[in-house]
Amino acid sequence: MTSTLEINKLGATASGFTVEGIDPRVKILAFASALLGIVLTDSWLGISLMVLVSLAIAISLGNLPRLFRDAWSFRFFYFFTILMHLIFDRGGETLLSFYFLKVTSVGVVAGFFFSIKIAIIVTLGGLFTRSTHPAALSKGVEGLLPTNGTVARRLGRPGIVVGVAMRMLPTILAESDRIRTAQIARGLKVKSSGVRNSIKNLLPLIGPLITATLRRGDTVHAAMVSRGFSLDQDRSQFIQLQMRAFDWIVLVCAVIVSFASVML
Repeated sequence: MTSTLEINKLGATASGFTVEGIDPRVKILAFASALLGIVLTDSWLGISLMVLVSLAIAISLGNLPRLFRDAWSFRFFYFFTILMHLIFDRGGETLLSFYFLKVTSVGVVAGFFFSIKIAIIVTLGGLFTRSTHPAALSKGVEGLLPTNGTVARRLGRPGIVVGVAMRMLPTILAESDRIRTAQIARGLKVKSSGVRNSIKNLLPLIGPLITATLRRGDTVHAAMVSRGFSLDQDRSQFIQLQMRAFDWIVLVCAVIVSFASVML
């Protein structure tokens, strides 16, 4: 007869995360701790520490090229952040003066500082999502929040909601690509000059996409109800998450690194 531990291993593997891996709750808490440390730090030493940690995680996962691609994909936000600080930050030495615009040394430093913060958040978010299966993320959120009782019913099973939403995201992206191809075949010009024309050309895509998404959500709801799912009833857990010594070590290290980045 198959033991309970073997059943749990089989169930965990089928769900996309194994017993030998880091507990998804630890990943969520570690990522939240890192975000808090990045937001609260105000020194270059703290930012440098978070950069080194991000590089170490990327190298250990073999995702270093993806890390740079993720960071570069948000270049518009870096440019916008630097521009806002150049316009509104005052202080220090004036580097450039053009009518009402004065570029100061404080604005330049602050712009690059906060741009690096955004880059670290983007890369850590990419590493977190790529190393955590949607099923594991759903299970982790569900494990951090109450799953039974009145409070869980009022929260609407957030873990299940997160899991269903993440599973539907690739479907929605595929549906948007299909609608875009169909509209282009009908003569829609997606690329056009001017912001107004670009927004106008998006309208034929948004309407069908919203309709298809709502139809897909209704189908998923009907499938879940037909399998006996209900938010008004307590649910049993087939896979029980258990914190191991290694999980506690990872969580403590994440908290220490975040605390150190704030205190440096």
